[in-house]
Amino acid sequence: VQDAARLLIEHCDLLPAMRSIILAALGEAATVTGKAVGQFSAETYAAIGQHKRRLQFNPNDALSAAEMALYYSYLGQLSQSRQALERAIMQAPNNRYVLRAMSRLAAHENDPELGLYYLRKSPRSDVDPWLVSAKLALARNAGIAPMRWRQSQHIANSDGYSPRSISELSAQLATLSADAGSRKQAIRFLDRSAISPTENAVAQLEHVNRKY
Repeated sequence: VQDAARLLIEHCDLLPAMRSIILAALGEAATVTGKAVGQFSAETYAAIGQHKRRLQFNPNDALSAAEMALYYSYLGQLSQSRQALERAIMQAPNNRYVLRAMSRLAAHENDPELGLYYLRKSPRSDVDPWLVSAKLALARNAGIAPMRWRQSQHIANSDGYSPRSISELSAQLATLSADAGSRKQAIRFLDRSAISPTENAVAQLEHVNRKY
């Protein structure tokens, strides 16, 4: 938990009050006061209000809807978060950011089929390494055999993408390879993922190293 909290502090653009709460959880700030929690809620509601106004001006602004969903999830309002993401997907069904946001929500709700439903509808999820990774992760959570395994490996091994773009996919393939008992292949994908890892890939790499 502490590792995940540190990754949030180091790599994510957090609301100031949320940063204070995480620091307190790490023992690097005094305590989580009612004021800090209240400030976090106030800032979050203000951000939601800002995105609502943007959507009133431009109802087709898929990114604002997706951002609003993120803030709702901060508050634990997952139903509103889901509604906002469904609105975003209606406007941008193939947008990487929107689809990854829905995948994260599905994982958080322990409903991988929800994320898979939208990913499968998008042809981009077969060729975009960021979305291929999300689809493999959700399928694993749902207990479904890896989809398009050879194609996924081909994408991860391709020189047509930057190392950072394939870091999460490589980490996911390492996990699946380790699950299948293929340690050599898992190590190869771990090495590939570690070249320029995202924060998600770092967390995945640490998980694989601890477990296997």
